[in-house]
Amino acid sequence: MNVLRCISLITILTCTYVPAHAQEDTTTCKLEFRGYIKNMQTLSWVGPQKLSQTDGFLHNRLIFKYKPDSNWTINAEVRNRLFYGEGSRTGGAYYADILDKDNGLWDGAFVGRNNALLWSTMIDRLWIDYARADWRIRVGRQRINWGIATTWTPNDLFNAWNFLDFDYEERPGSDAILIQKRFNETVTIDAAVSGSKPDSSYVAAVRVSSNWKEYDLQWIAGLYKGKYTVGTGWAGPLGQFGFKGEMAWFGADTGSTFSATMQIDRLLPHSWYISTGFLYAGGASGDLLQPSSLAAGTLAPDRLMPVKWSAIVTVVKPVTPILNATVALVYSPRFNLLIAVPALAYNIKEDWDIDLTGQIFMLQTPGDRFRDQYLSVFLRLRHSF
Repeated sequence: MNVLRCISLITILTCTYVPAHAQEDTTTCKLEFRGYIKNMQTLSWVGPQKLSQTDGFLHNRLIFKYKPDSNWTINAEVRNRLFYGEGSRTGGAYYADILDKDNGLWDGAFVGRNNALLWSTMIDRLWIDYARADWRIRVGRQRINWGIATTWTPNDLFNAWNFLDFDYEERPGSDAILIQKRFNETVTIDAAVSGSKPDSSYVAAVRVSSNWKEYDLQWIAGLYKGKYTVGTGWAGPLGQFGFKGEMAWFGADTGSTFSATMQIDRLLPHSWYISTGFLYAGGASGDLLQPSSLAAGTLAPDRLMPVKWSAIVTVVKPVTPILNATVALVYSPRFNLLIAVPALAYNIKEDWDIDLTGQIFMLQTPGDRFRDQYLSVFLRLRHSF
């Protein structure tokens, strides 16, 4: 895309910031505008030689929602990012190619590059929604979230996401049509279809959601990019623990794969929270990616990790009402891969947050010992408006 056009687009969108959300009379406010701006600094050490690299980027999200009446809603969201540092300077062309890829039916990605600067604008939400009584129809670029589990979601056919990409809280969307019908307090049916322009692939599926005793249940059937798929998911109590899980089967003429995840969690005394689970990714290639690629890679519901077996343990502890500590450990025996993700999150004041996150990748490569291969520390400051 033309550099001046990209700069102009970002400038126009950013400069539209007005305190529209400050209007107190929400009954007459048809237009809602909100968003955030973040700055994240990254320090990484790569390989046995511990080569260091510093990077940073500004991240701005703009959310526009227009509701002319009680039935109709129009939503548009834009993600603007400005990258700078060693990574943008030495690998800018490579990263620009990645950022400029839009897998939807239309191209909403705009990228520009100038020496050590790299900027990206992505329209990742643009939909219109009609809801009346027990019916809902939504058309456009949206997130269809059918996952139940926390870390890995084989039922998330339309928008599989990478849990290591922690800075993308909204998660990916897709160009789709979603129709929902609620029959009673416990039974809902969703039907959705989405397309992808680069490979002309599509996803079409139906989900039935219900409740049985204390369990939320769902059943899914459809087509996923040329593969037949059926799946199920659940969430409910197991004694004093919470119990969640998902499983899905994918079949084609060339063979079939199966993916499943289960997790249990519990809130302990003194506000300690612990969760543990596992993943079987039947469609995994078995080839270990570079840690940096693993952290930023695009996943699919039948290969949510590059290896078939993985386990995770997560511990969360609110240190104070405004300081939260988290540690997550992921282990895959195929390569003796251990991923540690410690994090501290602090609420400075209303609308201001800061967090410190680490990602440590330890593994054993052929002919080498088990040791850390990649380490990154992320310091992020966020202001919401």
